[in-house]
Amino acid sequence: MPQDIGDNRIETASIKCITPADAKRLERYLVRPGDIVLSRRGDVRRRALIREREDGWLCGTGSLRIRFGDDSICPAYVSHYLGHPIVADWIVRHAHGATMPNLNTSILSALPILLPPLPEQRAIAHILGTLDDKIELNRRMNATLEAMARALFKSWFVDFDPVWENIKRHGPGHPLADQAAARPGVPSLPEEILAFFPDGFEESTLGLIPQGWRVSTIGALAEIR
Repeated sequence: MPQDIGDNRIETASIKCITPADAKRLERYLVRPGDIVLSRRGDVRRRALIREREDGWLCGTGSLRIRFGDDSICPAYVSHYLGHPIVADWIVRHAHGATMPNLNTSILSALPILLPPLPEQRAIAHILGTLDDKIELNRRMNATLEAMARALFKSWFVDFDPVWENIKRHGPGHPLADQAAARPGVPSLPEEILAFFPDGFEESTLGLIPQGWRVSTIGALAEIR
């Protein structure tokens, strides 16, 4: 579906599935490696090259499929061509619809395309594909790092795990020792990290917060213009 079409690739985070029986019944709409799918409505600039992983997946009614029968065309080159700002702008300008652009086969069939010789098409596709893969790898790494940062922030500044760890280290003599012992274990933290956190809590308007910390507002701490 259009929401599953990313930047020249299929995103699977929220993709829907069909049964093998439905796939057999709708086999004329199944995609093959080298096909290109585009969003039929809304953001008609969306397009994705179908790769081996998506072989046999279904092209939904909200998408259009391009399949080349000419061996003189490199589909990967065309998929990058469709992403060029000038080409994408042509598609948007020719799409019908006052409130929501709609793309159809007639509009797409009239799209002008520049075709260099096949070896040049493949060379261009290889270079741009390598860059795309690197960009996608960096995006996934950034997403992983962001998830790690969120988890770390929650652990340290919402759940106050380092404070509870310090309480555990005080043993049975601490007034919150039983509560600390009942909490799920967390990965051991270096001593230099634990040293930044106290070993107890105090009441505040937000509930229990680490000893020595205080509740304030942005306006009390900074000048806002």
